[in-house]
Amino acid sequence: MVSKYLFSISLLLLGLLSHAQTTAYLSPQYLIKNVDVTLGDFVITIDSEGNITRFYPKNSDYSVEYYDNDSFDKEKFMRVKMLGNKKIDYYDSYHINSGDFGKLKSIGDIKFEYWNDFRTEKLGKIKSIGNLSIDYWGQDFVDNTKLGKLKSIGNISIDYGRQSYTDKGNFNKVTKFGAVELSYFENQAFDKQKFGKLKSIKGNSEMVSVIVSTSN
Repeated sequence: MVSKYLFSISLLLLGLLSHAQTTAYLSPQYLIKNVDVTLGDFVITIDSEGNITRFYPKNSDYSVEYYDNDSFDKEKFMRVKMLGNKKIDYYDSYHINSGDFGKLKSIGDIKFEYWNDFRTEKLGKIKSIGNLSIDYWGQDFVDNTKLGKLKSIGNISIDYGRQSYTDKGNFNKVTKFGAVELSYFENQAFDKQKFGKLKSIKGNSEMVSVIVSTSN
């Protein structure tokens, strides 16, 4: 009975990690600037290049400790060691010839992995956060404009406007982020002034959302 209970709890935790609250922030050019992924008590930010640029607890009140022993913590010296009660760790020199050297390794029980395939543009980009897999667009002999861009975060698929012989107002812009769809003014004759500008965002929810920066 106890084992069944523990198994159920494990499945619940796995489900939470694979369905993280996710918000994409787009530039005024409708390209991904960064994505905030909320796992448990932490918000983790991924930029458009697949780098972890910041991480912080959702709770605004927390203590901070640093690796401050320059003998034993030489590679991590003065990097964040604890945020609240969560220990922060980084990949050490054992990984110096791989794509993860010096990068974030763990926040408490949340583990981070990076792509180590030297043959692709994915090298060094974040591969997984906990059980959340992250992938990027590869080579496309027809249209290579998506090369290296974010393709998926967990079960959220990401797509962009493709090259076209006709006038396409959505070319190279984010058109899909999970269930969120973005449309653009595409009629160059009737929408001359608005051509290529955002027309609508549909599908935003509490778990998956897209926010676009506006410019004058």
